[in-house]
Amino acid sequence: MKISLAEAIAATGGRLAANGGKEVVFVGVATDTRKGLKGKLFCALKGERFDAHEFLGAAVEGGAAGVLLSREAGPLGVPAILTPDTQRALGLLAKAARRKAGFKVAAISGSFGKTTTKELALSLFAKSGKKFFGTAGNLNNLIGLPQTILGAEGDEEYAVLELGISLKGEMEELSAICKPDVALLTGVGIAHTEGLGDLEGVAREKVKIAASLREGGVLIVPFGDRAIEKAVGELEKPVKVKTFGWEKGADWRGENLEELGAEGSRFTVDGVLVNVALAGRHNAQNALAAIALAGEMGISPLQNGQISFAAAPQALRGEIAEGPRGSK
Repeated sequence: MKISLAEAIAATGGRLAANGGKEVVFVGVATDTRKGLKGKLFCALKGERFDAHEFLGAAVEGGAAGVLLSREAGPLGVPAILTPDTQRALGLLAKAARRKAGFKVAAISGSFGKTTTKELALSLFAKSGKKFFGTAGNLNNLIGLPQTILGAEGDEEYAVLELGISLKGEMEELSAICKPDVALLTGVGIAHTEGLGDLEGVAREKVKIAASLREGGVLIVPFGDRAIEKAVGELEKPVKVKTFGWEKGADWRGENLEELGAEGSRFTVDGVLVNVALAGRHNAQNALAAIALAGEMGISPLQNGQISFAAAPQALRGEIAEGPRGSK
């Protein structure tokens, strides 16, 4: 996504430390000197085991049109923006880009099933004929989410974004960056409890995906999940909630579920047949969640008379391996 030098400075709150007279329009933002840098703003991230400030020369040699720094550097021949925290600045750049582009955002999180649900949802958006983009793989954290948004072309109508957390406070930051129109929780479980606490703690942090919902936004949750229901009730502002599930009372209800072993499953939603090529009841649940998400985003997948999810399983997720005597 294109962003001017002036826009980058305004978004990050940084100051121009070099080449003040040179106006540039960056064609994107990069964080890795080993990948395409030409015309991009290089963001020098710093972690426990690395410091990208050590590779500024390589970034410029690779074609970077500017650099985003958290400490002074010598002359580089390109504009340099100085900011206290480059990771936070990366998020601020993505937040500004999301606001500028104006695409509608569907955000997905949960302790399980979020990547598969995202891929199934993306397949529905692909069939809609709308221009969209989505999270690649599981680039879903405070670095991956901004990279995904900033990697968009900017003229898309929709984005399907996966959000993953392991520490308290992260979900609020992610939600603030992408400002969802619709947010979906696949469910909560005992995961990342070292940073999130017990099950109720996980639920409290996960529902904060709704913290920055846009005006009129919707939070979609599993029907009958008590931990999530309690956490939603503790949110600081009221949220419009829709549910998905197999029981009566769910807003998006799946019925007549048939599990077909390795062939997948099938069920109906409002009388529309849904075929899922991924094995297991949990993947039928993921498919139902994807239908709910697309529906609340205005894609209306049920209007086509039948839905077929033929997507292959993601690597190391739901893959079926044959045993030594033909078992699966």
